[in-house]
Amino acid sequence: MIVRRRGYTLIEVLVALLLLDVGLLALVGASASVVRLVGDATLAGHAAAGMEARREVLWSEQCGTIGRRSENDGLVDVTWEARGTGPAVTLMVTVTRRTPRGTRTDSVVARCAP
Repeated sequence: MIVRRRGYTLIEVLVALLLLDVGLLALVGASASVVRLVGDATLAGHAAAGMEARREVLWSEQCGTIGRRSENDGLVDVTWEARGTGPAVTLMVTVTRRTPRGTRTDSVVARCAP
């Protein structure tokens, strides 16, 4: 007489658990990457906003009298400098920020408004 067994064998259950563990570990790793990227994007947005605000203020000033200045708001260091004279004044704004993987520097160079 043939007896039919119902259910799963121990090997089948262990393989299923192993596949589930691998999937969960991949999900946790992806979540950590997303959190890091969101944090980097937040800092980059803050730096870009600071850079644009500084550039607008400097364009409204006499560009030839700016010289070189800097400020730090706790998250980013902003340095700005005007080079040249007359209508050929070039404005350079540099933003330096710390990231989990080191320091990142972004710069914008533009002609100063007359």
